[in-house]
Order: sequence, then structure tokens, then C-alpha cells
Amino acid sequence: MRNVVSRKTLFLLCYLASCSYSAFGRNSDDCCPEQQCCDQVYDCGNPLNCGAIDFQIQAGVAPTLWTNRGIFSAISCNALSIPNFNQSIIPLFKMPRFNKLFKTPWIIGGHIGYALTNDFETYIEFNYRQASGRNFTRFGVKATPNDTVTFNIHPSRYKVFDVYLGARYYWGINCGCYDFAVFFGGKFGMLHRKQVNATINVTSTACPSEAPLALTCVPFFYRSNSVAAGANVGFEWCLGCNFSAVFTAEAVATCGPRSNSNIANINPCATILPNFSPTNLVVGGIGTEVFFPITVGLKYSF
Repeated sequence: MRNVVSRKTLFLLCYLASCSYSAFGRNSDDCCPEQQCCDQVYDCGNPLNCGAIDFQIQAGVAPTLWTNRGIFSAISCNALSIPNFNQSIIPLFKMPRFNKLFKTPWIIGGHIGYALTNDFETYIEFNYRQASGRNFTRFGVKATPNDTVTFNIHPSRYKVFDVYLGARYYWGINCGCYDFAVFFGGKFGMLHRKQVNATINVTSTACPSEAPLALTCVPFFYRSNSVAAGANVGFEWCLGCNFSAVFTAEAVATCGPRSNSNIANINPCATILPNFSPTNLVVGGIGTEVFFPITVGLKYSF
């Protein structure tokens, strides 16, 4: 009985010893003979092949947040006539968080990389990100001392195109017949946002009989370009025959969208919401946008 246990223990130690971990790539001799399903131009034994080119497609989600959100305001010349009020620019409420105006964005993209060494890669990346608009409502907004209103904002889709130059460093891990590589890197590039239009409705809760303000398809965020930079971490699983599965998590920061600071001529006859009587609306600014793409992809190297 003791001899049987000793043999099992020895077998286990031999198996564990066969698993090699290296911070500078894996030995190609560790690839299993069974994985030779075709001519391996891509060497499964290293995280990368020096001089190799790879193509990757990826898709996933990109949760987004905004920082330094400004104030959504209105301009009302009528407000100057209200005793003890004495202001024409009326701050209404802080700009909503991204997830209050839009659903979680989905993202799809591609990547072309070049291995400078067996562990270091540079790449160019293209992505498209989109989020559907939500129906945002803010109740009990104090417009003037004698009028409280309800705002309803429904934006169109949030659409962004971006392109980056980046670099990644890989660590190879080989255990038995499974070949993995962990990587981290960074990227820098440009993004382009499409214009976001919105439907805005404002009704008086203090005086329900007042005519409401109804705006359709007004610019909410203008189209804009901005620089972006981020960092990423992830892992690759060598599938053999030049293919790898890739999982990536990222954090990318850029300037916020360009707000419409003057939605003008919305009440030229001053007959809408006569107590409040807004003539212009001001969409508050957004300081920084940070988004967190989480994607899975398929990579082909040759």
C-alpha cells in the first residue's frame, strides 16, 4: 500500500515539474505533438513570433462614466421681473450620469499587430462604440420661486469611432498541453463622436394648465473629435493552427462630448410656461469621459 502511494506521489510531482512558467516566453519544445493539426507557422511555444503579423477581431461592452458634469440651465428674461429673484440664467439640475441618459454601450473592433520580439508587440486598432438613449425624467425642478417643472429628455444613440496606436508586453505560461500568455499594454489615439439629438419636454407641476415646452430633434451634443489614451490587460489562449482566443479589459480616458450651450429661440412668443418663460436652454458641459471596454476576440497570426 505504501509503495502505491509513493508511486502516485512521484507521478504527481513529475507532472507539476513539467509545467514551466517563464517571464520571457515559452520553450517551443513544450508544445504537445497532438497539437500539430497543420503546419504551425505560428509557434505555440512563445507568446509571439518575432516578425509575425496578426489580425484580431473583438467585441464586447464598454461601461462609461462622466466626471465634472456641469449644470443644465435655462435663460429667462421674464425671471428678472420676479421680486427678489433678479437673475436671467437659472441653474436647474446637474447633468445626468452617462447611464441615466444612455444604456451600456456595446463595442466592436479590429486590431493589426506586429511582433517586434517574442514578447513585445505594436499594433493599430479600430473600434466602433454605440449606446441607445434612455428616457430621462427629472421631477420637481425649481425653475422660479413660484414655478416647479418636470424635465423629460430622450437622446438619440451615442455613436463613437476611434483609432489607436498601441503596444503590449507578453508573459508566456505553459502547463501540459495548454499554452497561455498574459499581457499588459497601453494605447493612444483619436476618437470621433457623432451628433446626439434629443427630444425635450418641460411641463409645469405648479400650474398644470400652462402650455408645455416640447422640443423635437434638437442638438444635445455636437459631433466632435478628441484625443484618447488608455491601458489594457488580458490573456491569450493558443488554440493551435495560428489561432488564439483573446480576453481584454481596458480603461480609456478622453474629453467629454461637446455640449450644446445655447438651444435658442425655443419660446419666441413667451406663451409657453409663462411663469418660467424660458427662451434658451444650456446643456451643461462634461469634463472627462472614461470608458471600460471588456472584450473577447479571435486572433490569427502568420
